[in-house]
Amino acid sequence: VAVSAYAWMLLPVPALVRTGRAVGATRRYLAFAVLSTVGAGVVLAGTLSGGVLGLDATTVTLVGVALVALGQTGSVVDAALRNDGALGA
Repeated sequence: VAVSAYAWMLLPVPALVRTGRAVGATRRYLAFAVLSTVGAGVVLAGTLSGGVLGLDATTVTLVGVALVALGQTGSVVDAALRNDGALGA
C-alpha cells in the first residue's frame, strides 16, 4: 500500500513539469509539481518521525496528502480551463 501511495504522489511530477513546458505555463505547472513533491515529503516525514512541529502523525499525513491533492487537482482544473476556457463547456 505504501508503494502505491507514494507512486500516486510522485509519478505525476515529471509529467507536470513536461506539460507545463508544452503548454507555456512552466511556472504554474512547476508549482503543481512542487506541491506534489513537498506533500509526499510531508507524508514521509510524518510517517518516519511520528509527527512534525508538535502535530501527530495522522495530522501531518493529512496535510501532506492535501498538498499532493492540491497540486494534482490544480493541474486538472488548469487543463479543463484551457479546453475552451470553461469547465463543462
